[in-house]
Amino acid sequence: MNYIGHNQPPSALDEQKSVVQGIIDEAEATLTGVAVETAEQDKVVENLLKGLKTAKKGVNDAHKSDKEPYLEGGRRVDAEKNELIADIDRAIKVAQDCRTPYLQKQEEIRQEAARIAREEAEAKRRELQEAHKAKQGLDVEEAKALADKEEAAKEAAKAAAKATKPTATGLKTVWNTEITNLEQALNTYFDDPRLSDAVLAMAKSDVHSGKRDIPGFNIHSERVAR
Repeated sequence: MNYIGHNQPPSALDEQKSVVQGIIDEAEATLTGVAVETAEQDKVVENLLKGLKTAKKGVNDAHKSDKEPYLEGGRRVDAEKNELIADIDRAIKVAQDCRTPYLQKQEEIRQEAARIAREEAEAKRRELQEAHKAKQGLDVEEAKALADKEEAAKEAAKAAAKATKPTATGLKTVWNTEITNLEQALNTYFDDPRLSDAVLAMAKSDVHSGKRDIPGFNIHSERVAR
């Protein structure tokens, strides 16, 4: 019984399988692990390499051909998603910008209240400290007044701690970084392997573009089999 899709033509990659198997069989028969010693042997291996590279190109081209319809569908879906997300992100940015000045003002008010609470708590603490110094010889009323001051100092300390504690204001902390002194920045990360990797990548890019003399680098060539 034939089902829908069973009579689909072979894909480009399917068509490459026999080509690849043939060149792999040839390679296994030719490459025995022994190094080339004669011009004739070298010519055989050279031709084999050409065949392998041609097969590799054929597979890559077939892969590209088979994958393109899926890529096109993916690009279309990505574009639709990105357009929707862009609209949402623009609205989010407008909403955030609308709130930020108000929230910043509220944060300033909270911090000012916290400062006043800390000052009041400190004043209560000093007042209590002075009262303790004159503690001896207190009558009943004076002892009660001292106890009231102790309680007031405790409450003031609690209020200061509460006022100082950050609250969920809708603001978030964002840390920004700019280089102010490149020489100092490089010295800071001098021993960091990420710095040497980045610099080496820049040098390799320049060498690939044709540069052959870069201070601080050993640039050399070698001959390898194609």
